[in-house]
Amino acid sequence: MAGSGAFSQLYLGSNTLGTPGTNEFIYTANSPFVINGLGLNNVGNLQHTFLNPDGMGVGIGVNPITGSMPTDVGLHIENRFFLIDGEHSSLLFDKFSANEGGQWGIEYQYDDVAEIGGLNFWKPWGSDDGSGSNGFGNHYLFLADNGNISIGTNDSKGYKFAVKGNMIAEAITVKLHADWPDFVFTDTYGLSPLSEVKGFIAQNGHLPNVPSAVEVQENGINLGEMDAILLQKIEELTLYMIQLSEENEALKQQINELSNTQN
Repeated sequence: MAGSGAFSQLYLGSNTLGTPGTNEFIYTANSPFVINGLGLNNVGNLQHTFLNPDGMGVGIGVNPITGSMPTDVGLHIENRFFLIDGEHSSLLFDKFSANEGGQWGIEYQYDDVAEIGGLNFWKPWGSDDGSGSNGFGNHYLFLADNGNISIGTNDSKGYKFAVKGNMIAEAITVKLHADWPDFVFTDTYGLSPLSEVKGFIAQNGHLPNVPSAVEVQENGINLGEMDAILLQKIEELTLYMIQLSEENEALKQQINELSNTQN
């Protein structure tokens, strides 16, 4: 132990008795309680770990003499990484200690069976799910190692974003690289006769170029592609109606001509 006042030091394992040496020492610099590993002569130049009793803060890698002191900040880490390692090691968040385990937790989770790892945003036991019930559970949000994001599950099935459950949005814009089906109205488009469409439906149970119920159940649907398919069918239906209207007008004209001949 050396001195008192602004700098009072406790040297651990110094090379020479009464000499700071090059090993750990603990000292007080005004109010902070500082731990340094490289000796008193380096106090003004190196970084330290210190406890600030005034602000109840902890500084890591911050010089208590020349650096900023954490006052309103509980933990100040400067020019250092902060690593949380180990199974079920989490950052916990709460407000006014409403729940012993916090309201939210963030941990790194690895599923050995599915071989999926990533950040798991979870809720501890006793947390509030927003309706007053216990919100305990995993995968409220999951950020996988490959950058994929999923909600309600840790498996996005290879998609960049996946939601297990219902979702709502005010607007969704889907851009397709494929042609929009206005080609149906070109002179070169081969509109199938209704008799062929009827035969296809009788044999397959769905419209041509439209996925079956089994395909949708297994693979889901692509919103952009499905909208394009539905529009194509609407445009084909419009052409069929135009054809029927023209045939109806022709029949009316024939009936009128026959009626005039008889009169």
